[in-house]
Amino acid sequence: MLVLGDLACPNSKCANLLISDMQRYDLFRDKTILCNLEGMIRDDEPYFDEKLFNHSKVLDAFESTKTVFSIANNHTYDYPEQSKKMIVLELSEDSNEVLCHWFLTDEQEALRLIKTEKFVDGDMITHYSPYRKMDDREYLKFFKKNRIKWRLVSVFTNFQGFSYSIKEFAAIYRIKVIKKIKH
Repeated sequence: MLVLGDLACPNSKCANLLISDMQRYDLFRDKTILCNLEGMIRDDEPYFDEKLFNHSKVLDAFESTKTVFSIANNHTYDYPEQSKKMIVLELSEDSNEVLCHWFLTDEQEALRLIKTEKFVDGDMITHYSPYRKMDDREYLKFFKKNRIKWRLVSVFTNFQGFSYSIKEFAAIYRIKVIKKIKH
């Protein structure tokens, strides 16, 4: 099984590149795939912000009986250079091994394989997830130091009680205010 994340092919040209590139790699043949689309499927081109959408042709890159799609836009509004790296996790049905296949995505090629490594101790997965071997206390310290959004954003350390209720109310209210300001 492959887990492929944050796919965005905003136009038919990009989708066609993805189709041809996926056909080049044996990795994608005859596999069950869980694919997260970065944005909704929409065909009217051009878009106001084309990074948020997938052209319907992107679905042709996958075998319909072996693919499950989800839409979880966890990077909808931030597009740093490192977001052009994509990870495909391969979960072995025969063993407990998980492989990371790292791809670069750009406008010349939809996919270019950079490296394949073990999830447990690979160089790139360790680099991009420095918190993976931290305990809860170490991670909380790391998170507070490295988070991008911090203004009026609570850090949840427990999920019950009065303190939790206040933080939850503040988080929901903050989102509502932001939505009103943007619209």
